[in-house]
Amino acid sequence: MTGGAGYAQRHLEHSDYYDEHCRVQSEWHGHGAELLGLRGEVTTNSYRLKDVKSVAVEEWLRSLGLSNGSKAKIRNIMHAVFNHAVRWEWHDRNPITHVRQSAKRKHIPIVLTLEEVEELLFYLEEPTHTAVLVDVMTGLRVGELLALKWEDIDFDKFEIRVTRSISLQHIGECKTEASRKPVPLDARLAESLWNWRTRCAYR
Repeated sequence: MTGGAGYAQRHLEHSDYYDEHCRVQSEWHGHGAELLGLRGEVTTNSYRLKDVKSVAVEEWLRSLGLSNGSKAKIRNIMHAVFNHAVRWEWHDRNPITHVRQSAKRKHIPIVLTLEEVEELLFYLEEPTHTAVLVDVMTGLRVGELLALKWEDIDFDKFEIRVTRSISLQHIGECKTEASRKPVPLDARLAESLWNWRTRCAYR
């Protein structure tokens, strides 16, 4: 009984602590803010868990200069965080459940024709010319393209090993497991890469 009473007392103290001190901080620093793409876009206000309202979160998301997809991801992360709060009984509800945030694109992506791509490449100088050519012929994400190193290019097997991605000056893993599979290297692209390698300062 003594042990049970002690646990109950500690649990109450623990709950009281979080009821008094747990706040949802909108002042984020370092990699966390950069991961969500929110550096320079957040305020320094703080809120108690019980004061976070669905409509207020919707308004905050609308104020961010981000795509709908990015804002939807932020909404989902917040939803998971509040689920943990509910699970540990630090809060009795998840206000993010009723936050409406579409992930639909605002604009239809512009798809260049083959002629437009060739014209674009004609006007580009190195290293932009080769970078764009790699992207057009492989479909790599921008972060994956910028994180490529010469050691990732296998000229013997004619493939590109995509092993990392870069975002906001931070190098990390690729977005998906499928992204880490080797990408076939076209002979024309291999020739362009090899020509640029013989001229560039970094080998």
